[in-house]
Amino acid sequence: MALWSDLDDLEELEFEFAMKDIRSDASIGIRQVPDALLFCVFGSDWFNPRRGQQIYTESFQQLSQPFLNWAEDLRGL
Repeated sequence: MALWSDLDDLEELEFEFAMKDIRSDASIGIRQVPDALLFCVFGSDWFNPRRGQQIYTESFQQLSQPFLNWAEDLRGL
């Protein structure tokens, strides 16, 4: 799943918290994450100079190759 925002807010924090909530809910049985949903990518026009990134990824499952490399590569953008 890929999401893009053209707002200049600190939405990457909201994205990170939302993805952690989804994973937490799935781990205790509140909601189910589809098996085919491996990770989510979020990007925005705002560049985070502290982290040096503009694209963020959060995994919903333990990733194997090639998906692990894809997620790591995206984190570096």
